[in-house]
Amino acid sequence: MTALEIFRIICLVLVCFSGAITVTIDMLQKPKPPGIGKDDKRALKIDRINPWEYLIIILPGTLLLIGLFATDRAEKLTSFAILGLVPACLILSPYNNRFSIPWVYKTVFVMSLTPALIAYSLSRTDYNYELQTGVSAITIMSLPILLYTYIIAARIIIKRATKTYPLTLGGDPRSRPGRFSTRLNRKANYWDPIWTIWNIM
Repeated sequence: MTALEIFRIICLVLVCFSGAITVTIDMLQKPKPPGIGKDDKRALKIDRINPWEYLIIILPGTLLLIGLFATDRAEKLTSFAILGLVPACLILSPYNNRFSIPWVYKTVFVMSLTPALIAYSLSRTDYNYELQTGVSAITIMSLPILLYTYIIAARIIIKRATKTYPLTLGGDPRSRPGRFSTRLNRKANYWDPIWTIWNIM
């Protein structure tokens, strides 16, 4: 069994038992500090770092190590391709609504920049990183930092123009125009689906 197969099994276990793990983590967390107001509790809940978010560091780091130290070419290229595609999807997902939290956007920035730097270093070697589709794994690894730069720049421009950040909507029924966003303290309007669809395209 290869390291990438073990990694895949671990990810499946995390997905299958995510509910039980979340309940266990919530039970083990420290109680909320007493004597705080309703607005303070709301701010704590919105800006709280979910323990699952540490996987943003752990999973890409694991894929990077697998790609660097794997001896099998297919395993190496697959690891590098996943390392580029998964963060890119995360950046374009509703998770970018949390980029206003310093820990989140700094972590995602490091997660995006590191594969790009590694890709540049690997491109200086003679190793063939081209996939069967003809696309280079090096190119895919550079995708997250490009998308991160685009999302951050677009959010800043929209913020200055409209006085609020755009809202990336998800696939659940709660993510639709008219629903109130506690993070942005406003209702989702019909510009938000346009922003979401534009990013998907």
